[in-house]
Amino acid sequence: MPKKNVSAFAVFLVTSLLFLAGTAAAGSDITDSLGQDKSGFYYTIQKGDTLWDLSRKFYNSQWDWPGLWEMNDRIKNPHLIYPGKRIRVFLKKEKELERIAQKEIPKKEEITPTFSYPKMDNLGFIKRTAVSPLGNIIRSVKDDRLISENDAVYIESSGADRLVPGTTYRIYVTRQIEREYHGQPFEGVLHTVKGAVEVTGAKEGYYTGKITESFAAVHPGDLLMGYTQRSGEIPVKEDPPEIQANLVCNDNDDALMAENSVAYMNRGSSDRVRPGDMYTVYRNPDAAASTFRGDTEIEFDPEKVGRLIVLHTEDISSTVIIVKNAKDMVVEPGLPVR
Repeated sequence: MPKKNVSAFAVFLVTSLLFLAGTAAAGSDITDSLGQDKSGFYYTIQKGDTLWDLSRKFYNSQWDWPGLWEMNDRIKNPHLIYPGKRIRVFLKKEKELERIAQKEIPKKEEITPTFSYPKMDNLGFIKRTAVSPLGNIIRSVKDDRLISENDAVYIESSGADRLVPGTTYRIYVTRQIEREYHGQPFEGVLHTVKGAVEVTGAKEGYYTGKITESFAAVHPGDLLMGYTQRSGEIPVKEDPPEIQANLVCNDNDDALMAENSVAYMNRGSSDRVRPGDMYTVYRNPDAAASTFRGDTEIEFDPEKVGRLIVLHTEDISSTVIIVKNAKDMVVEPGLPVR
């Protein structure tokens, strides 16, 4: 996955912070774990650390964790870092460090935090009705049952619009979604994107193509829609509108969702939900019978089980990503979102 560069402001801020930490006496857990060698500063990972938390400590923003990841090629999975291992936190020439330390630190500028999601072009979505397909995959040229990346395929146009050689289209499938929340029905059509195909030629009655991306196995009969490029950088909104929503499902109808799982929520643009809005996922504990008050039940406050960010909106729904799970808690379909 492409990694995001640290913002100029974050680089400036952490430079000053780390320079002072390297020349002053250690006075906190962070400075106790900082060190310096000829190539720059490093930090020794402590138990319980995550790139999310370290980014907040070093850069004053958890959203700059991709930049911290970028500095450390040895970290293959950003969600798996191990206590005792060293990570690079900043690289800077010594003369530049001295120059920055001698300058007065300017006033903090207003910086809009952003969330990076490089697969924006391939997000699924839920609409009231199905998108009209532009065509479908007939089969692979080799006639394999499962079609994957770089396979040559035959394509049929739906007739609504002619497919254009040299153009890339998204491959998708649909299924009907029917749920009920608080006595209110929720119905729509889930569009799951499976990959992308480039049309390479036009023949009599069919087209040829090549699978350029594959996130799931492509099958004969899978549909084609237009390929829309969208920015992978989403400004995070600090003032999202109040909503009473529920998680509907994810593409695979998994019972449990982990961090970085993409899912769908039953509120969208018609409810003033916007990309970048950040919400909390809750669990409502079951009420318990009171020992001392007869038939009275004790109702408990909702428990926070996770956080999510809205990536894309339709009028009736939003495509979201789970960015954080509470410790020992799981996110699952049906849970309320506020």
